[in-house]
Amino acid sequence: MSTARPPAVAGNPQPGSEVRWSRAFRPHAMKERSSSRGRVLSRNTLLRPSDASAESGAHRGRVLDSPLLWQGSETEALALGSDPQSLAPPWRLLLLSDGSVTRHLSLLTQSEVNVDCVGMDLHSDADPLPEEAEVMGGGLLLRQVFLRTRRRQALVYARSWWRADSVDGYLTDKAQPIWTSLSERKTELYREILTVECGHNEELEREFGRPGPFWGRYYIFWHAGQPLTVIQEVFSPGMDEWLGPSSPPVH
Repeated sequence: MSTARPPAVAGNPQPGSEVRWSRAFRPHAMKERSSSRGRVLSRNTLLRPSDASAESGAHRGRVLDSPLLWQGSETEALALGSDPQSLAPPWRLLLLSDGSVTRHLSLLTQSEVNVDCVGMDLHSDADPLPEEAEVMGGGLLLRQVFLRTRRRQALVYARSWWRADSVDGYLTDKAQPIWTSLSERKTELYREILTVECGHNEELEREFGRPGPFWGRYYIFWHAGQPLTVIQEVFSPGMDEWLGPSSPPVH
């Protein structure tokens, strides 16, 4: 994997072939499926902020509620005295590392971590789209997963946007972690961490079985000078058991 920063995008990639959009459900219409661990998202349900009005401006397409408790760039998160620097070292590793999240979790928890894909559907133009994903052009596919232990405990919620006309060439198995799929193809990547964030989301409180706030991050994978995918990850405070305390921001 390359760590050299790619050149800036010269222009928007051309949209793919015309697609038929599928409809994502709103929070009040979310369906439920039974689970030994309680309520979980139904398939192809778009997880949203608790307050739909938060899905505007620079925050649109994000999952944590606005206003956030803390938000900063990678540089700000690394600065001495910042809120992320007060976290236990394993938490800082997850938030700021350039490696595979699934692999890190397996090593830190000493447990197998599995991908539970709860949605992989064409993005609807009625749903908010992060401004960073707009540069990828039209015809986007939204993938939503939970990373779970063998006992089905949800550790991470992740959502990613892909070009629908090329995603099959990169994600040949939706049950595989993204990093594994791309590594098997020897895909040269650069991960640009856009923001580290801390905030709340009522749906994730039910999914994780733990109250917030939650730490998360938002980043882009670049390939050959083009944005390959835009990813948001939110981490469960239930991982305190293995990683140490995830203290909320004090400011």
